[in-house]
Amino acid sequence: MTRDAAPVPSFLDIHEGRAPHPPVAILLGWKTLEYDSEKGFIRGEMLAREEFLNPAGVLQGGMMCAMLDNAAGLAVMCALEPGQTAPTMEIKSNFMRPGKPGKFIAEGRIRSQAAGVCFVEASLMSESGQLVATASATARILGTR
Repeated sequence: MTRDAAPVPSFLDIHEGRAPHPPVAILLGWKTLEYDSEKGFIRGEMLAREEFLNPAGVLQGGMMCAMLDNAAGLAVMCALEPGQTAPTMEIKSNFMRPGKPGKFIAEGRIRSQAAGVCFVEASLMSESGQLVATASATARILGTR
């Protein structure tokens, strides 16, 4: 079964309330704190819920990777032109310490962009400022410019 592709809302449409937040942003409790579309930078807050825990009682690595991917993806999205999108082609995550339920601060930034490919970095910090995880990702810009 296929779905007709609807236009992807721009970061500004979502940020300014003209389009709904994507379900994954709602699941992760994303709130934009600041962004710079010229630099491809974003800082936001996320809420890790009890449902994100693994049997050891800490955040499951895949959930932390989803948080990092969200931040990296939004860093790219805030820099795109209307009608463009940029799916993640690959992501590598590094876990520095266990995460516990609660608020996290995430940052994403474009490090380099060439030939329609963005190289992005993201970091995830506990509310107290401890670095919990980092990621590097590659995204492909699709659409017209």
